[in-house]
Amino acid sequence: MGPGEHLDWFDDNVAWFNALDDGSLAAPVPNCPGWDVGYVLAHLGVGLGLAYPYALAQPPDTPNDLGFATVPFPDPFPAGVAARDYFAREMAACRKSFRSTDPALPCWTYAGAGKASFWFLRAAVETSLHRLDVEDALSHDHASLTDDRVWAVVSDCVDFVLPLAAALTGSTPGALAIVVDDDIGPRQLLVGAGKPVATITGSGASLVAALWGRTVAPPPAVSGDAAAAKTWLSLVEQAFTGR
Repeated sequence: MGPGEHLDWFDDNVAWFNALDDGSLAAPVPNCPGWDVGYVLAHLGVGLGLAYPYALAQPPDTPNDLGFATVPFPDPFPAGVAARDYFAREMAACRKSFRSTDPALPCWTYAGAGKASFWFLRAAVETSLHRLDVEDALSHDHASLTDDRVWAVVSDCVDFVLPLAAALTGSTPGALAIVVDDDIGPRQLLVGAGKPVATITGSGASLVAALWGRTVAPPPAVSGDAAAAKTWLSLVEQAFTGR
């Protein structure tokens, strides 16, 4: 998938959230303890819709602690219907900003100097994860996580998310093989150094959820060193807050 496809994916997720009705906003979200659906919308509207366009404007050599220093974060966060309205407004502005930005534009990223396309993928992945959370909370299916999107999320975990989480937590678990079992057929990626000591196998939402420290039934199958696999699957929760 390329940057244009990531933006289409992001647009699809935003449209889905915008279609939620008022009655769903107070529903608790089990994968995000203490959050309801309205807070998920506020979290995305502020942390992504408002903040990501500011990241696009930061020079590539911006220190990580200053990447979002100029964002006018609201205090307190909007809640309930106000959160949905805030989400709709900020996401519309963010989408407009993304669509008018060259994917190759140099800018700051969580991984240091990078390109605007980094934030396009981040937006697609972040909204997909929280869409999964809300779908699970509302007993909806996860049909939006098509095979190509699942593969993109897993690849992003292997290339960026899990190595960063391991570095932030000082963890060095044995290598993990991740097997995506979908309609295309089993495909494997490896995270960590050396030969894999453990393997997790799953399809769709359950595998994506597990790699991001979430639970969606049925869980992926684990073989080999269960402790090493558990360490990898707990890294996001350990390393990141407000995920």
